Amino acid sequence: MVLQIILTVFKIIGIILLCLLALLLIILISPIRYKADIGYHDNKPVIKGVITYFFRFLRIYADYPSDRILKIKVLFFTLNSDKEDKGSDADKHEEKKSGKEDVKPDGDKEENKPGENNETAEPVETSDTPEDSKDKQGTKDDTAENPLNTENEKEKTSESTENTDSGEEKTGKAKEPLPERIRLTLEKICGKIECTMRAVEKTGDFLELESTRRFLEVTKKAGIRMFRSMRPHISGKAVVGMEDPSTTGLICAVYGILSPYRKGDFTLDARFEEEIMDADVKIRGRIILMVMLLQALRILIFGHALKVKKNLDVVLRAWRKNGNE
Repeated sequence: MVLQIILTVFKIIGIILLCLLALLLIILISPIRYKADIGYHDNKPVIKGVITYFFRFLRIYADYPSDRILKIKVLFFTLNSDKEDKGSDADKHEEKKSGKEDVKPDGDKEENKPGENNETAEPVETSDTPEDSKDKQGTKDDTAENPLNTENEKEKTSESTENTDSGEEKTGKAKEPLPERIRLTLEKICGKIECTMRAVEKTGDFLELESTRRFLEVTKKAGIRMFRSMRPHISGKAVVGMEDPSTTGLICAVYGILSPYRKGDFTLDARFEEEIMDADVKIRGRIILMVMLLQALRILIFGHALKVKKNLDVVLRAWRKNGNE
């Protein structure tokens, strides 16, 4: 009886784990689909795009120009609804009204009229009291009776000036002769060059390592597979003519380089004689998370990513030491 209960408990746990694993696989296999319609007419861009995921469970809409550029939906629920936007606009309008009420008009400001008597503060004449006059006379008498006081004061002032001069000599840099300064600067330059040469040597050794070459090779193959899996389908037509003909030529060169790596029947019409920009482009594509995850694991395991990271830290430390010196 007890054994049957334990077996049923393990069976339920196994079924739950299998369901979670199946759900995880479905999430990873289900693609992220995206599509966008881009137009540019009369110097005004128009963009409409949609991103869907997990059998349209999550949908993101983009529309420009419009009141709401971005809209997110999960099943039948909208995360950024119009009610919230209206409420926020109403709050802003009320804040503006309250701000206007707080400000007083110019007529309510208090001003001094010419007929009114304005009280002005009269200057108070300071008069010395008999005690103050006695103190002043006492100090004069002391200086007259004791001439040593004046001598002590002069000595104190001379000592303070000497102390300031010695402090300035300590803090200020002593002027060295010109040959000595030239020698110090040359030593600094030579030390900087030596540190740079060491960092360059370590960088060369890092690139010549077998682990680094393996990492670069695996990363290149994984990147090509990622790009092929998410390569977009581009169709439409664009008419391009820039103010500088060299810029138009550069755009044509980039278009020619990227043409083997794209899908679709997109055409580019280059105008070198006039400045014009007109386009109607449609972009479609998908991204599979499972492919991205597998290629990342391939780089991590077969590319010896952790070992390469340690060697790269040594190289970066050498360059930081060069920058600090």
